[in-house]
Amino acid sequence: MDSGDLLREVVQRTTAAGLTPHWIELTITARSPRLADRLPEMGERIAALVGLPASSVSVKASTGNLIGDEGAGRAVRCTVLLLAEQRGA
Repeated sequence: MDSGDLLREVVQRTTAAGLTPHWIELTITARSPRLADRLPEMGERIAALVGLPASSVSVKASTGNLIGDEGAGRAVRCTVLLLAEQRGA
């Protein structure tokens, strides 16, 4: 499944629950590929996917100290934090 579809679904459900998304922070944990050069581009694409300004999206990458499946190169983990405000509050 496309990760962009998953993220859009989360934002749609958040909005349907009466919340307004304001900030998204993603941390991608993987041994490879090295993502540092692509983080700004990824942030812009994610912002466009969910309808937020690029300044409201933060994308970080980590090797996870090379431990676990991510550090061994067998998996990629993405953790997403979404800050939202209840409409009318």
